[in-house]
Amino acid sequence: MKEIWKSVEGYEGYYEVSNTGKVRSLDRTVELQGKRKGQVRVYSGKELKPLNSQGHLMVHLQKGGSRESIGLGRLVANHFLEGFKDSDRTYVKYKDGDCTNCSIENLE
Repeated sequence: MKEIWKSVEGYEGYYEVSNTGKVRSLDRTVELQGKRKGQVRVYSGKELKPLNSQGHLMVHLQKGGSRESIGLGRLVANHFLEGFKDSDRTYVKYKDGDCTNCSIENLE
C-alpha cells in the first residue's frame, strides 16, 4: 500500500495523518508570546509516537496553547474512511481486533 498523507482538519500546517496509521508534525516557525514576545522559534517536523491508553493508541495535538488528545484509529478513520466523519458512529471497528493496528486497511 502506498502511504498517503493528509492535513489534519483543524490543524492544517501543524500535523498530517497517513493511511498507514502514522501522524507527523510539520516544520513551522512560531512567534513567541509573553516575556519572549517578538522572538521566533523554529520547530522541526517529526513523526509522533502514539501513547497506549487502555489498549488504544492516542496522539496529542497542540495548537495555539491548547492541546487535544484523540484516538489514532478515529483520526485515520475521519480522514480516510468514506462517510465515517459524517456518520453517527461512536467507535472505530478494528477488523483484526488489534486496536494498535490503525492502518486504514484494518478499520471499518
